[in-house]
Amino acid sequence: MTIKRRLMLHALVPLLLAGSATLLAAQQPDASAPSISPQDLARMAATTQGGSTSYEPVAREVDLDALPTATAAELAHVTTLRPRDGRTDAQYAAMKRQAALLGGNRAPLSPGPAPSKSSTYLTVSNVFRGQGENCCTPSDMALAVSPSWVVQFVNTSIAVYAKNGVLQAGYPKSATAFFGLPTGTYTTDPRGFFDWTNNRFVFVMLTESSFSSNNVGRLMVAVSKTSNPTGGWNIFMFQVGATGECPDYPTLGHDSNNWGKNATRGAIYIGINQFANNCNGGFIQNYMFVIPKDAVYNGTGMYRMWFFNFNVGGTLVDTIQASNPAQPGDRPSASYWTNTFNILWNCGAGCANMVIWSVNNVAAFTTGGPLPTVAAVIVPTTHTYFYPPSANQPGAPNSIETIDVRITGSMWYNAGRLFGSFETGVPNVPGAHPIWFEYHPILDGNSNITGASKELQEDCFFCGGQGTNGSAYFATLQPDPENNVIMTYTYSDDNIYPEFAVTGRRVSLGDSVMNGPGFAFGIAGGLYNQFRWGDYSATAPDLTFPSAPRMWASGMTDNAGAWGTIISAQGYPKPPDQ
Repeated sequence: MTIKRRLMLHALVPLLLAGSATLLAAQQPDASAPSISPQDLARMAATTQGGSTSYEPVAREVDLDALPTATAAELAHVTTLRPRDGRTDAQYAAMKRQAALLGGNRAPLSPGPAPSKSSTYLTVSNVFRGQGENCCTPSDMALAVSPSWVVQFVNTSIAVYAKNGVLQAGYPKSATAFFGLPTGTYTTDPRGFFDWTNNRFVFVMLTESSFSSNNVGRLMVAVSKTSNPTGGWNIFMFQVGATGECPDYPTLGHDSNNWGKNATRGAIYIGINQFANNCNGGFIQNYMFVIPKDAVYNGTGMYRMWFFNFNVGGTLVDTIQASNPAQPGDRPSASYWTNTFNILWNCGAGCANMVIWSVNNVAAFTTGGPLPTVAAVIVPTTHTYFYPPSANQPGAPNSIETIDVRITGSMWYNAGRLFGSFETGVPNVPGAHPIWFEYHPILDGNSNITGASKELQEDCFFCGGQGTNGSAYFATLQPDPENNVIMTYTYSDDNIYPEFAVTGRRVSLGDSVMNGPGFAFGIAGGLYNQFRWGDYSATAPDLTFPSAPRMWASGMTDNAGAWGTIISAQGYPKPPDQ
């Protein structure tokens, strides 16, 4: 199930950032020359810049239980073709046609199996249906789990469940009511986590005012006042970029490090892709917001600063994913951000590297000190990656959207390891397939990432083919404290409608393989004719019982032609679980 390809690049280039600084040498992929020598790499410069700092007041306090149950009018929503990438619809369709041609027109002779309907090596403790299609497409889901609660944010609504799957009375609540917006306001792209060190829920979401003129894009941050999500929350809100611009596809991470005054509980990191022309133009900027936790957790306000213009060789990168700690004991001396090469890069011809950024000293700016320090390395990927083709379903080839090669789900950090995944096309093999990876970032004495960052594992999941022209897409990994891993994904092929699947690997399993295709929950049935899927799945750690940690997952499944979601919890509590 693992197909190894040649390493394209062995240069790792560390540099520092303080305000504006040169960060790293880099590769510009080219259709005729997808690799570049380390010597040429070292001569190419890239920069990023530190933005302004500010202190934002609490915009709103809300008691979630006290809000009315969401109405159909509150859940109404504009549906767009795909996550924004600056392409026109025609250009996007052409990219997907190119991706489909990459795989050829014949199925492989001996493809791997599709997911089964039961687990043989994971213990599944909880599984239930989450929110379904009640407004719009796609699901855009976030998931956060505490000792007592499971919270799922899907599109325009937030739902709270007991761990046995019982939806709490009066839920779901609408996103507009939660954030204090007028009914009908466009909201999109929720992300979330539960902070197991500080016992708080955190969710972020975007809102846009107009797709035609004078758009104002805002980032909203919601922080629970306690570990009970049904109670009080503090809401923060601020504009991202200039009027007429458009923020999209937020990413979310955090740490629980004691960074000193104003950040003794750690910091929150939020990435943004920025587009022009009221969401109808090209990709023009990237942002990473740094928010120390103390003030937002205390409900007194929000310190924030941001970096922008992350680029390699002068070309912007996108969808920078900050890492999340998988357990309270994780205290790395730097936090990590990761990106593939995507929107402005020629991955139709193949790309073979990622960037891992480190950040430390994140709170000094709150007392008039320097900005956080950022360093970066370019790390080679074992597999060359390509834009993924759209996925098949019965009677409808290339009819399920799989977007591009960005890291869609959350990145996770555990015990010195980084875990993540993204989708790819495979030469001469049909379908989209996830590449998942595990890196060991290494820091110097100043807590900056160095050229010694090492890839420990990488697997192109069933990249020799799966099922009957099958695809696996929108994968997200989740490690537990032992570095056992699950991976959730959507699966479909010529005979199987899109379904939510989970696989995994025990840490003692051989490197760079999952333990088979895993298992599928729910019974998918009915042609899904809306094309738009995703845009990401979600996972969450559950450390309620340290001797038996669980890993939760939330993903989409076909529901008689509409989309639904399924939430499950699984783990490795028994020695035979392999």
